[in-house]
Amino acid sequence: MLAIGGRLACYTGKRLAWEEALNTELPTKPSGYTWDVTPPILPDENGRYKIEVPGLGLVYHQVVR
Repeated sequence: MLAIGGRLACYTGKRLAWEEALNTELPTKPSGYTWDVTPPILPDENGRYKIEVPGLGLVYHQVVR
């Protein structure tokens, strides 16, 4: 639990109480492990993904290839 709380504190840049760490919603698991399953995180209409950035929280990120 200490490791999970530390990771959450680093990602959000905030102090967390034990109750906040215990009640944090964890990332969803995939519904299956086949090639045609929909991933749990999809890009928006501009091709940007919403990701956690340490100290900023959830922000949009453009994947450039």
